[in-house]
Amino acid sequence: MILNFELAPQFTRAEAQTELNAQLINPVTRDEKILEKSNPFNLLEVFTRCGEKNKYGQSFLGVTLYVFTLCINFYIGYSIYRAQDIEQPQLSTVELFGDLCMVGFLAFCFITFSWHGFEKLTCVGAKKWCTREFFIGLGRYIGFVVAMLGSTAIYGSIRNIAFFQTSLNSDLTAGQWWTYFGVFTVVVAIIVYYFLKLFAFEWTKRCCRPDIQNRLIFVRVFLAVIIANVLSFFVCKADVTCDFHLHHFHFGLCLVVLSTCMMDNWLDMVLQAVFWMFVLESQWNWNVNIDKFFI
Repeated sequence: MILNFELAPQFTRAEAQTELNAQLINPVTRDEKILEKSNPFNLLEVFTRCGEKNKYGQSFLGVTLYVFTLCINFYIGYSIYRAQDIEQPQLSTVELFGDLCMVGFLAFCFITFSWHGFEKLTCVGAKKWCTREFFIGLGRYIGFVVAMLGSTAIYGSIRNIAFFQTSLNSDLTAGQWWTYFGVFTVVVAIIVYYFLKLFAFEWTKRCCRPDIQNRLIFVRVFLAVIIANVLSFFVCKADVTCDFHLHHFHFGLCLVVLSTCMMDNWLDMVLQAVFWMFVLESQWNWNVNIDKFFI
């Protein structure tokens, strides 16, 4: 029997398996091919498509808003200290610019965490402008800024009171010990609050129900923070020249990292703003030596 067509060349078993694996690893859909052909690179879109989100729900606009907010709040907080005549070193232009770069770097590192919930809670995360969702998000953002600046003014005023001008390494009175006890009780209460959010309690369903991935990440980050603190204590104890001092920069940084995993309501926004205040205040008011970890 004579055929009036040619048979297509057959793949060998190995070639067929290689082709199948390539398709499974990097599948390209018809829509993606069309998108690739119809949307060539346009340099102007670098500035006009800032609101588009990646697969984690993050956009360049949201990242920029977060970094800009912390940098401008750093400068405002520094100005609040100077206006209140709070004892602090006056920064030169070079030092101020360097601190702003440091703050911007830290803010960029944290906001690019895939689990960070800042953008979806603010007006940037709203699907449409001038809607109820948009104004609720705008209110959360304003609360974030007000909490950061308000806590800066309060903390600065407290620092002028002699009663609070001590550290855990100094000889403390009974009243000062109770004050530190109260401060650490608040910190523990915040950690307990975060741990309560790990469980699916019925009475926390409406306000405190982060994604299961975020809960797992929180536990992992918490364990990493504990391990780092324990190791640093023993390393410092083994060195006679080391002065073990838990600086509020360290506490603020640890709490900011932990809070990125559990942001899903107003309170979480306010708490992270207060934690950032400790980081920012340390940056302009102290020479923070990162390599010494605590100082």
